[in-house]
Amino acid sequence: MAPLTSRSVIHSPKAGDPNPAGTVHEPVAYFDAPFTITLTDPTWTLFVQAGPVPAYLESIKIDLTELSWLVTPDWNASLAKTLKVSPSAPSGASSCNLPIPSGSTKTVTVTISGKASTQGGDLNGFTVAPQNFIIGSDTQKVGFHGPNDRMGWLLQVGYVTDQTSVIIFNVVPTFAGITDA
Repeated sequence: MAPLTSRSVIHSPKAGDPNPAGTVHEPVAYFDAPFTITLTDPTWTLFVQAGPVPAYLESIKIDLTELSWLVTPDWNASLAKTLKVSPSAPSGASSCNLPIPSGSTKTVTVTISGKASTQGGDLNGFTVAPQNFIIGSDTQKVGFHGPNDRMGWLLQVGYVTDQTSVIIFNVVPTFAGITDA
């Protein structure tokens, strides 16, 4: 009996190529069989995080009810993703997978925003009524350089007052930095 031989196939797909499919042809005594090889494109994971949650302004507790990050690859805006979380102590965090950029533009624009509320209380002799409000936003860029990345923001509470009765809160996300994840 002659030895069975097989023919090697070398296939080097590019990112985004369709899954290879075909039929394996067997010798006479066997059945031909279809095959498909599922390809997955390489990805890069971007982690985002903001805190502290909850935030405080002296004795007034500020509950962050929603944090949102708009993650937009600068090489293809149609790949944009919105990450939303209802954060719990000590911080709000999320992540997304992005395709590894193949062209010369390798940056991603990330914008943080969100919603907050307070049950109110006393602040330096002012009565603060319960209220809901939109937090500030901050936009930063991160560049792909190989490993996954983590971006972080410090949530700082500020307020303005008319010195008689009105206090308006604002939570300002202040960019803290980027590290390899």
